[in-house]
Amino acid sequence: MSTRVWENSYPPGVRWDAPLPPPVPVESLLDSAAEKWPERVALDFYDRTFTFRELRGLAACAAKGLQALGVGPGVHVGLHLPNTPHFIVAFFAVLMAGGRVVNFSPLAAPRVSSRSRLRACSGRRPSARQARDGKSILRR
Repeated sequence: MSTRVWENSYPPGVRWDAPLPPPVPVESLLDSAAEKWPERVALDFYDRTFTFRELRGLAACAAKGLQALGVGPGVHVGLHLPNTPHFIVAFFAVLMAGGRVVNFSPLAAPRVSSRSRLRACSGRRPSARQARDGKSILRR
């Protein structure tokens, strides 16, 4: 019996101290999946399925649009979306554009002010007008 209690639930041959693979950018996981399984279903949402190829294509298209708006390295983009395919596409699009994702839960909307959401995205304090209008600060 192991002195590490959690090891009792591991399948045979699995060690808790196994070396980790080298780190990779999160967006490369979608690229790898689309190359390895292009026609395999990645998402199934209300009888609409998306393959890994489709998902990567949608994210890449959205990434180009985000870059045209100024999203790139060092830019924080707030996502205030429910758990839908839109969130997954937007999440990978921001990363592909070079930005950083800041998640906001739609369930927290009544408790979190627009001003604090904008501050989390931009790292700067938004003006009262920006907070009132719900506009984020994309450029520094």
